Amino acid sequence: MPSVSKICAVCGTDCSSQTRYKDPSGNYYCESCYLKLQAQPEKQAAPAQGLHLHSEPSPAAAVSPFPTQPAVAPRLGRRTSRPSLGGSESHGALAVLLVAPFAVLLVLAHFHGVFGMIYTGGAILFGVIVGIFVLVAAFQVSSLQGLLSVFVPLYAVYFVYGILEDRRLKAIATASLLSAAGLFLVPLITPATETSPLKASEAGAGTREAARKRTGPAAEKNIAGHSVSIRPANGVRMTHNFRGGKQMTFSSNGVRRTFTANEPLVGAEFSVGTSCVMIVNEELIVNNETYGPLTPGDAIEVEDGTVFVNGKAIRPRAGKVRLVVN
Repeated sequence: MPSVSKICAVCGTDCSSQTRYKDPSGNYYCESCYLKLQAQPEKQAAPAQGLHLHSEPSPAAAVSPFPTQPAVAPRLGRRTSRPSLGGSESHGALAVLLVAPFAVLLVLAHFHGVFGMIYTGGAILFGVIVGIFVLVAAFQVSSLQGLLSVFVPLYAVYFVYGILEDRRLKAIATASLLSAAGLFLVPLITPATETSPLKASEAGAGTREAARKRTGPAAEKNIAGHSVSIRPANGVRMTHNFRGGKQMTFSSNGVRRTFTANEPLVGAEFSVGTSCVMIVNEELIVNNETYGPLTPGDAIEVEDGTVFVNGKAIRPRAGKVRLVVN
């Protein structure tokens, strides 16, 4: 059976015995013309497979140089194919590298509050920057994804881990979320700063000397084996020693006080104006608040309501002596 002629649709050459290509319409192309068609920018044809025939070529073996179906645009909200940006190990290392400085600041915040402030500011700034990049990526996928990320709470997190295929941005977002979680730990590990109830002007001056210059000389007295200093020294000065049973009630300066203890009560009182210092069974009571036990020889200073023992500010705390003020 004679071979069927297969004429190139472009140059008219008989390509029956050479490499050739066939399109869906049945037209044949020699290899030279096919390569020229492939080189044209407007022809976005998929590479075809050549047929190496000798006598009776199989028509089913010919492959079209042109796409038979148009490309379908990705559906709204679906994942889009993007080139890989590297292995998961490298992006995990990126997340660790970004979190490491925040971890160091978190440890340092345990020793000084200023590091907690630095951590808080850095974590917030980092989160804002990463959030902007995530929103840009969401709008690049579709307007719907961008709007959902803006207006639906936590949708941006779903977008990052459920839709986004940019592994690098995903690793950065993970570091941002971890640093944001650390914000809840900052107030728990930052040491509390003790403040005294001095007036704002004195606290601004930052020294007790400023308060002393303002209030003038102190009223001083030794009671129950302790030196007591009270500023300001304005008003009537009173000293009172007392001894009694396990419960005592007496009035001074217009205030009625009832003391209760598990042992006989022995104490003394020194008051100047509205400031009142009492030592009962070696426990300090200032202005009707208990400050716990003293040790022999402790020096007590009261400056505008702030209580110092041996030069150190202290706060009220419970003791063995119970006081009721009527």
